[in-house]
Amino acid sequence: MYCITAPRNNLTTSCVYKPSEYSRVLTFCGPGNNGGDGLVAARHLHHFGYKPLVCYPKRTQKPLYAGLVTQLEALSIPFLSVEDLPSDLSNDFDVLVDAMFGFSFHGSPRPPFDDLIHRFVSIHNHNQTGQKRSVIVSIDIPSGWHVEEGDVDGTGIKPDMLVSLTAPKLCAKKFIGPHHFLGGRFVPPVIAEKYNLVLPPYPGTSMCVRIGKPPQIDISAMRENYISPEFLEEEAEADPINQFQNGCDALAVGWLKEPNAMALSTVGKEENRKISFSIFFTIMGS
Repeated sequence: MYCITAPRNNLTTSCVYKPSEYSRVLTFCGPGNNGGDGLVAARHLHHFGYKPLVCYPKRTQKPLYAGLVTQLEALSIPFLSVEDLPSDLSNDFDVLVDAMFGFSFHGSPRPPFDDLIHRFVSIHNHNQTGQKRSVIVSIDIPSGWHVEEGDVDGTGIKPDMLVSLTAPKLCAKKFIGPHHFLGGRFVPPVIAEKYNLVLPPYPGTSMCVRIGKPPQIDISAMRENYISPEFLEEEAEADPINQFQNGCDALAVGWLKEPNAMALSTVGKEENRKISFSIFFTIMGS
């Protein structure tokens, strides 16, 4: 997915959640600045090939936010009311963007956001059953977290990705998800010095930078068992050319999974048998 950055809400590719696999995105926007970030994110995600929808239950009439809504409507990006949300969000959406509350939020969430946060928590808990669920991306702070102490009672949103804006807030230390990004590289030096900010270097012209190491890939989990039906001599074609064609046809329709070797057996006039093996391989990075 594309990371949201601040203060101008530009986007840069991080390619964690690609639109080819995670195209259906629902952004939940709150009434304040965090919600404005969500509105901008939805617009950019549309331009980058995703299919965003927006749930914006408590709209503000401030010109800035009204203008952001107008831009989304001009792109025909759908808005969903809370009442129109499907009962199981994971069936309809690949990514849920949490842009409800930011670092200035205090107290307990009020309706309808209290129920929406509960639904986010339920989706995370649902993942423990091993069934497919939507991934959760929180902007700056997971909604409902304390800006310094984080998820105090342990019952809050547990996002898969956290996109910190300008500088990570103290609560980000409690984030345990696999993907943490920082957005907003243009911090004035005077501000960085005033608050003793030690920010990571940004690669190239990117507006986002990953914090921490990317999750490790378990290569052993990628191993496949290649089990094919037995091939009996009486089932072989009399003409070896026809038999070879049958094998090629099986490859073309996907009957053979990821072929990585081929054996060619020949018999001479004196019945001297010879078997030649060809190994298929791919050069990494090609």
